[in-house]
Amino acid sequence: MDERQQPTTSAPKGSRTMPVSHGAQRVAQASFGTVIAVGAALFVAALITGQGFTVYLALLFGLGAAGFGYWLWDQGAYRIATTIHAGGLIQAGALTYVFTETLGGATAVLLLASVITAGGLLGWRGAVAAVACLALVIPAGHVWAEPARLLLGGEHEPILVSETMMTVFVLTSIPSWGAYVVAIDASNRAAWVQARAAADALERSNQELAEANRTLTEQRDRVQRAVEQQAAVARLGLYANGPASVDAVLERATQILERWCDVPDLIGVVHTSIREQAELLERLPVEDRPFARGVLQVVQMRSVRTETSADEQPEPTAASEYRAFASPTSLGRVDADV
Repeated sequence: MDERQQPTTSAPKGSRTMPVSHGAQRVAQASFGTVIAVGAALFVAALITGQGFTVYLALLFGLGAAGFGYWLWDQGAYRIATTIHAGGLIQAGALTYVFTETLGGATAVLLLASVITAGGLLGWRGAVAAVACLALVIPAGHVWAEPARLLLGGEHEPILVSETMMTVFVLTSIPSWGAYVVAIDASNRAAWVQARAAADALERSNQELAEANRTLTEQRDRVQRAVEQQAAVARLGLYANGPASVDAVLERATQILERWCDVPDLIGVVHTSIREQAELLERLPVEDRPFARGVLQVVQMRSVRTETSADEQPEPTAASEYRAFASPTSLGRVDADV
């Protein structure tokens, strides 16, 4: 899979793909774009109003981390990109806290944005990591704000952010972060639509599989039924070729037909016309007609063989009657009569 392709499902642990739902690309673009747009507007305002070094340093951390993070995201290093992006916001917020010594205003917005960014792109793990970092940064800034400020070339007293910079910051942040929220909503909707489509596809697949299994079972039952019917016809044929009488064959055929066919008077059409037999066979299911026709043919052949055997017996002649009269058995019977 190409690393630049946006995944649609959770990725395996340790992979470089983003473990978020479909639509994360739009969320990432809104997140990086928000920081870059707000930072660029503040940078222009700082140049116009002539702000000090500390403002440019904070903007450098935010803009630099967002730009570099977006490039890494575009290369497929999603976790590293998000870490650097959120880390830049934390550093910018920490610098603002050090130089202003207040958690309100710009400091609060930057620190809150770091948590939102980490959570939006890395899930709950990213949000927890960002909160853990802030749990260290805020107390450290409260304790070592002045020494850090002096180390960075600042004054002993905290600075006040100009009203112009705050106005630009607020006016650019509102639409930018609004776009970010809209992107998250669009991502969630896209994920829901995709999940719904996958669920529907799975349901259709299960229905098709169930239908295929039902059809296969019906075919198997029909084949098994046909095999058993053929075996019954074969056994009836062997029975009819033996010494059994026509009545015995008819009784056996009746039993077979009553077992397999729901037409009790079917055996009664053995000696009827072909047309009458066809009309009665039409009452049977299509798959049972060859079987019933085979049973009737066996009975008919047995009846024809019996009739043929009776027709082939020789008629008595005078010679045969004389031989029968002259036989010892006949003479003995005559002597006995005398």
